[in-house]
Amino acid sequence: EKPVCLFYDLAAWRAGLRSCDAAFGKGFLHALAIKSNPVLSMVKMAVEEGFGVEAASMGEVKIALAAGCPKEKIVLDSPVKTIGELKFALSNGIHINCDNASELERVAKIGSSFPGIVGLRINPCSGSGEIAALSVSTPDSKFGFCLQDDASEEEAVALYRKYPFLNCVHVHVGSGKMGIATLVAGISRVFTFAERVNKELPGRIRVLDMGGGLGVNFTGNDPQATFPEYAARLRAAVPRLFPSHPDCPFDHVVTEFGQALSAPSGWLASRVEVVKPSGTPSNVVLIHFGADLCVRQTYTTQHRRRLEVYDGQGAAKTGAEVPHNIAGPLCFQGDMLAKDAMYPPIRADDVVVMRDAGANTLSIYSRHCSRQAPLVVGYDENYKFTVLKPAETYDQVVDFWAGGQAKL
Repeated sequence: EKPVCLFYDLAAWRAGLRSCDAAFGKGFLHALAIKSNPVLSMVKMAVEEGFGVEAASMGEVKIALAAGCPKEKIVLDSPVKTIGELKFALSNGIHINCDNASELERVAKIGSSFPGIVGLRINPCSGSGEIAALSVSTPDSKFGFCLQDDASEEEAVALYRKYPFLNCVHVHVGSGKMGIATLVAGISRVFTFAERVNKELPGRIRVLDMGGGLGVNFTGNDPQATFPEYAARLRAAVPRLFPSHPDCPFDHVVTEFGQALSAPSGWLASRVEVVKPSGTPSNVVLIHFGADLCVRQTYTTQHRRRLEVYDGQGAAKTGAEVPHNIAGPLCFQGDMLAKDAMYPPIRADDVVVMRDAGANTLSIYSRHCSRQAPLVVGYDENYKFTVLKPAETYDQVVDFWAGGQAKL
C-alpha cells in the first residue's frame, strides 16, 4: 500500500539542467546542490548531463561519488568540516571552500599544495532576501568571511598572501527569494575583491564560485527570473565574470543551483485518508504528507506551496468551495499545510497534490513519529514511469533506530 508518492517529471528536470547550462555558456561548472534533492538516480542524470555536485557534508560527497561524479567536479562547502574530512577531500582533488580563517589554518597543517581547488567563502554583506532564514549575506550570517569595510577586506586579502594554496573565492548570497539585484550585487562585490587579490598576487584566484540562490515561482503568481534572465543580468553587470569573455581572469566559474533546478519538476501526491468535522466551519482533511516531508511548509509561513485537489480518477474537483484544514499525519497540532483553505468538498480517497515539491522535501525528511519515507517515481514525456527510490519498509525504519543491531 503506497498512499503517498513523490513524482518527478524527468523531461522537465533535464530541460532545466540544459537551460541552465546553455544560459551561462562555456567555462562554467554547474555543481548541483544536492542538499535540495539527493535522490541518487537523479544525481546520476545530472552527472550524465555534465554537471558536478555541490556537497554540504561528507555524506553528500559519498552520494556524488556513488553517482559517478568525477572528484574534480565535486565542491565541498560544509561550514563544519572535520580534519579527517578535509584530508579526504584535499587528497582526492575535491574542490573545497573554507568557511573561515581557522579552517584555513587547519588546511595549512595538512599540507602546502593540493591537486584540487581551495577557496575561501566571502560574505559580501549585500543584504537579505524575502526569507531571513535563507539569507546568508547579512552581517550576522553564520557563513563566510564578512567584508563589511576596508579593514575587513584587507584582512581577507592578507589570507591570500598567507596561504599560497588559496586559488578560489566563493560567494553564496542566499538560497531562495533573494531577488536578482541582491544576487548580482553580491557576486559583483566578490568579483571586485578577486580582481584586487589578482592585482597584488597575479593569477592567484583562478576560480570564482558564485553559489546559487535563484528563486522559484512557488505560489503560481510570483514570477522569478529564469536562468537566461539571470545570466543576462550578470553579463550586463560583470561581463568579465564569464570565461567566454577574452579578459575573464578565471579558468572556470562554479554555480551551485539546487532548488531552482529540482523544485519545479517535482510534486507530491497523497490519498485523502479521512475527512472529519471540526469545531469550526472548516473540515479537517487528513493526508499522508505533512511535517514529515514538508518541514518548512508546516513550521513556517514563508514557504507555502500550491495545493490542488483531485478526485480518485484524477479529475480536478469542481463545485462550490467550502473551507478545509489540510493536515498531515504526524502527532502534533502544528502539522497543518493549510487552514481555512477554500476547495470544492474534499472526500476520502480524493488526492491532494503539492506542486513544486521536488526540492527540500524528502531531503529534509523528519523522523518524528517514525513514518516510512515515501516512494519516489519519475516519468518521461511518454508517461513511462520508473521507480527512482523505493518506499522505505517498516524493517528499514526499525533498523534506522537500531543502527543495524535489530533482529528483524
